[in-house]
Amino acid sequence: MVASLISRAHTRSSTEPPDVVLAKQLASGIKSLKLGFSDRILFHTADGMTYAAIDRFLAATLAADAPRLHVCTPYDPTGIMPNRVRERPIDQVINRWRDAGFIGNPVYLHAENARLATHLSSLWGLPVGTLPLPLPEYEPAGAITDRPSGEGHALRVAHLGPARIEKGFHLLPKIVEHALNELGWSNDSSNTPIKFFIQTTPQVVGYTPQVAEALTKLKGFPENVVRLIDKETSEAEYLALAQSCDVFLLPYGVHEYKYRSSGIVSEAVSLGKVIVATDNTYPASMIGSDAGVAATTVREFGSALAKISRNIEKYRLGAISAALHYRAEFAAKAYVDRCLEAERLGRTMSQW
Repeated sequence: MVASLISRAHTRSSTEPPDVVLAKQLASGIKSLKLGFSDRILFHTADGMTYAAIDRFLAATLAADAPRLHVCTPYDPTGIMPNRVRERPIDQVINRWRDAGFIGNPVYLHAENARLATHLSSLWGLPVGTLPLPLPEYEPAGAITDRPSGEGHALRVAHLGPARIEKGFHLLPKIVEHALNELGWSNDSSNTPIKFFIQTTPQVVGYTPQVAEALTKLKGFPENVVRLIDKETSEAEYLALAQSCDVFLLPYGVHEYKYRSSGIVSEAVSLGKVIVATDNTYPASMIGSDAGVAATTVREFGSALAKISRNIEKYRLGAISAALHYRAEFAAKAYVDRCLEAERLGRTMSQW
């Protein structure tokens, strides 16, 4: 219930700064629900406004009376973190919490992946736990072996999510071209060894020039090679598409995704999908043994897809193994246990 109040606060029309509104809604929700020090609130996908609002709330509250506040972010404040509040920079907020003795009670800091947690721990000089969002249970073996009729043995490659530069959409035409060349495909071939399923829904601001240019080039490939999905999909349609593919193609930018989490990456691993991702990024760090390939250039991405196509059974088994491990480690119960463990350890500077 508190979470729903907070969600509405982000969009509520007000003459006050959004973080002020959010802090007031948080205080109001806690009061109306009569929450105290024995209760817990989880802030997932925390952005700049979330930290600022919690900071305002704590400044007006006795810490001993506050619920335990678990704050989890997928973002890297040295890179891209949405909704930053100029008057309350993240580093200053964290410093205030440290100086006030809030870290470990009532505030517990988390990141959505271990790579980001290590980075934030070093950046802030404070312990930051790992708290990946739990996902619904999927059957990875069934998802991977499922083959739509009429597709033959073509490797099915997915690039999902809005068409964004930061997710490498502008690189896709060259990656497709190099993969086809590596596999010896010619334009007059009736069968293709590889097929791409690419979502092309625009950002709120529309297509950037580079994305628009890439989209035009992608439309030049035959439909039996590149299928462009230009409409919003329902949750069921999205899941069906993801399950039907063998590989998730993730040529994400290093600057944007060196540490930043991605729900699509978590879905790929949980579904038992082979991953091809940019080297030195969080997505690449999630590639299990024989479960994918890390690449840097568009040529390397094309070669990686060709390599997987020729050795798909090995990579499928690796991806299934990675999925089973991931789902066991990050099941919903494990998620709750991690929060409780953070409280038990009382993650304070003195215990580091």
